Amino acid sequence: MSVKNDVKTETSLIKQNSTCGERTDVVMKTVEAAASQIYPERSYQVFVLDDGQDDSLRQAIEQLDETLHLTIPGNLPVVYLSRKKTTSSTHYKSGNIRFGLDKTLKSHGGSRYIAILDADMVPEPTWLERTVLPLENDRQLSMAGPPQQFHNVPAGDLLAQDTGVFAQILEPLRDRFGCSQCCGSGFVMRREALDSIGGWPLCNVGEDIICSFALMDAGWRTAHVNERLQSGVVARSFHSYVAQRMRWVSSFVGSA
Repeated sequence: MSVKNDVKTETSLIKQNSTCGERTDVVMKTVEAAASQIYPERSYQVFVLDDGQDDSLRQAIEQLDETLHLTIPGNLPVVYLSRKKTTSSTHYKSGNIRFGLDKTLKSHGGSRYIAILDADMVPEPTWLERTVLPLENDRQLSMAGPPQQFHNVPAGDLLAQDTGVFAQILEPLRDRFGCSQCCGSGFVMRREALDSIGGWPLCNVGEDIICSFALMDAGWRTAHVNERLQSGVVARSFHSYVAQRMRWVSSFVGSA
């Protein structure tokens, strides 16, 4: 999102057809929620970063813009962006984020804050307001983010997909020492802090963890917002679950 007043915030919604392949209706739930935040009008703008060049998604965003213009005239339009990948190594999600941040800086003037959501992580109406607040109150905070919640966790959750230990125990403990971890989705970051470490890290996996480490190494602190402000979906099959965990393990090994 890109803002036109003194609190300028920019939100990027990530869509990666090559790796997650979310349906257009799933992505649009996130886009609509992000575009309808309880936040000053014209103070933020939503950018959808589509790494799959999905025409149906682009058309859905154009239709949403028409609706928003009629119902909320003051809102800035949702902007659809899609990069042209010219090499086999695109750095996947991190490359898509870097593209979006560079593009919005050149075309829209950048912003004080950057907020990022995964395509299936639907924010509550107060998500942006509550997550920006700690950064406004503490100049040394580089990033703040609430826990990732999931609305389709199966009964019993034998695979421990609700991330309860991480979100309810580990992150609040880290927050006491100003070293909460960036989880890759549903957070707000100070652009100045990100620029101080050379921008969003470019790597195939684990860029969120690496970003956290780099920010703290540069003297910034990070914060955990202990509120239920967003909800996504867990893997829909055992194969997807294993693939997801393998990516996570690779990121931890790569950043060790």
